[in-house]
Amino acid sequence: MSILVFYLNAITASIFNISKKANPFNNSFDLDQHALRLRKKLKSNSSKKVKTKRIILVEANQIPSNQLALAMALPAFSKFFNANLVAYRVGAESSIQKAKQILRHKLSIISAAGATKILILKKEKHSSMRDEFYKFGVCSKEDLENFTLDGVYLGDLIYDEYLSSTHSSTINFEDLKFQQIFQDSIKYVRLWEKIFENNKVSAICIWHDVYFYALPARVAFKYNVAAFSITTRGVYRLTPEWPHAGLNPANEVLQDAILPSNPSPQEDFAETFGQSTLSHIYKSELALPSSSLKQKRSNKIRILVANHIFFDAPHCYGNMFYPDFEAWLTKLAVIAEETDYVWFLKPHPHAPFWKENNLIELFSENNRMFRLLPIEISKEEIEKLSIDFVLTVHGTTSLHYATEGYKVINASRNNPYNKYGFSYTPDSREQYERILRDLENFDYDFKFGEVVNYAENIAKLEIENWLFKSHNDYFDQFKTANEAMSTQSYSYFLKFDNSRKSTEIENALINFLNSEHLNLNRIHFKN
Repeated sequence: MSILVFYLNAITASIFNISKKANPFNNSFDLDQHALRLRKKLKSNSSKKVKTKRIILVEANQIPSNQLALAMALPAFSKFFNANLVAYRVGAESSIQKAKQILRHKLSIISAAGATKILILKKEKHSSMRDEFYKFGVCSKEDLENFTLDGVYLGDLIYDEYLSSTHSSTINFEDLKFQQIFQDSIKYVRLWEKIFENNKVSAICIWHDVYFYALPARVAFKYNVAAFSITTRGVYRLTPEWPHAGLNPANEVLQDAILPSNPSPQEDFAETFGQSTLSHIYKSELALPSSSLKQKRSNKIRILVANHIFFDAPHCYGNMFYPDFEAWLTKLAVIAEETDYVWFLKPHPHAPFWKENNLIELFSENNRMFRLLPIEISKEEIEKLSIDFVLTVHGTTSLHYATEGYKVINASRNNPYNKYGFSYTPDSREQYERILRDLENFDYDFKFGEVVNYAENIAKLEIENWLFKSHNDYFDQFKTANEAMSTQSYSYFLKFDNSRKSTEIENALINFLNSEHLNLNRIHFKN
């Protein structure tokens, strides 16, 4: 009787679990009135089973808006690969948990879309063995960054998984949590190797290309299995050469063909370039440096260090000149002691959201040569600082500050802008540090007009939201970003004519899958 009560409670909780405050991260399987309406719609247009042993593996534990994206994408993937859909998730430690997860999946959106079967991967208990990482030759942070197992590159995933799960700014090899994460990575690789060896997997669809979310895709590369990341913002093909979706290499490939010999930085792209991440560029004229704009208060070089979120996937684009952001700041502190510059340290604007526990304040207190700026500092207040150079590792700071005419130097070759001349990316860590120690003689012709070329390339290719015709109209319907990612996105998709037609989506996805492109883009929607 107790088992029956358990199942009845689970079903009731799943159907009537309507949170007063939408939070997509609480439960990706909530079935409220929004989800029930979408399930009914999907059931009539779900992916049909095919007579084959080939399968497409789909990560099940995703936020509602991503479940919507998967529901719209999976039929096209099943049709293209002629394979059946199988969901997967990691985490069941007992038979009760496994039964509950199977039940909840049966009521999920992606199950209604055709992924009716789910593979529950048991999370094994940690062994008592300590310092296991030393056996694999991991003796430094750089060793960890470059760690591979059986030909599977996963050091960056372990690194960022630890920082994110502990909200740490750097690796602590003595931390038991790190040693558990390292053990997990070994077990997961072995587990996924067995899955790919014992099944005919045609493709795998993951959520993130960072943290342990990306580990199945890294193992898939070893077995020549196609890997994809699918969200409402985009559909990305991941490869051994391009495992990080954020680099958007398609724009780099087209740069030489699009780049004009005499770019016009004052041209207005407001109507043709609607991407929210860059739209602020066109709210005012592109400001190029001029002697009247900034007045020096001293002859000393003035540097603005634009900090990152310490534990928000530092390796999201790949390895940097330094193993993490703390190591980068620590080296800047050494250079600050050796030089006679004026240093300003700007916290990341989203630091409060990430609850960084005053990590940047602690660094500033221990390195008094940095003047910590208020997190809410305005553009006009920064202008008054008469900054000569802005430093970032690989952030959008390169784009934002170059737009205002500031000279930006990056600390990673793996950044989205290293093919453009509006910021400068050294070839190596050694060159980077030589430049910083001798900025008086640093002579580089910053081509600020190429910000426009970058914007042109994005406008020609990037599709901001492949489910909705207007990404801005979609987000305007919700009070918060959490609401936009919650089950309320289901009702919006069904109710408003902003939603793209399923046939349009399927044709675009088939065009993308038939191509060698790494990102679903505007080209695929035109054919």
